[in-house]
Amino acid sequence: MDFCPKFLTLLSLRMAEIFPKHSSKFSYLINSTWDSLPIDHKPIEVTLKEDGSFLELSVKGTFFNDPPAPDGPAGQPFWQLWNYEVVEAFFLGPNNRYLEVELNPHGQHLLLLLNGVKVDVADCLPLKFNATISGSTWKGTALIPEEYFPDRKSVV
Repeated sequence: MDFCPKFLTLLSLRMAEIFPKHSSKFSYLINSTWDSLPIDHKPIEVTLKEDGSFLELSVKGTFFNDPPAPDGPAGQPFWQLWNYEVVEAFFLGPNNRYLEVELNPHGQHLLLLLNGVKVDVADCLPLKFNATISGSTWKGTALIPEEYFPDRKSVV
């Protein structure tokens, strides 16, 4: 199978800019693929909201069911989720440390804490994540604990 994730982006905004002292929410539309090609469907909506000691990451987008659901329980980490329909977010910290967050419409997730390109520090981190599918749309909300982030002033 020749697979290319339909939703992949790297937001280049500093956390301090996203969440100024008295602001706690930021929204973004993904309107290109990971390789900067335009998408042929509605943009994916990504919302980041600071919620106490968590970052709430919400997504809403077109549901493709391509490929079908991973063979794993909803709400649990699923290794190699990148081979399925996902929204990915990268939170970059100092010294090339970053948190990779992958969310799937069927409810699986994958969080990786990395030190440099693809050097695992931790993987399959637990996460509270709920996703729902309604017709050709899916929505998901994840609560990412603050301690997962490599640095509070990360680049998203």
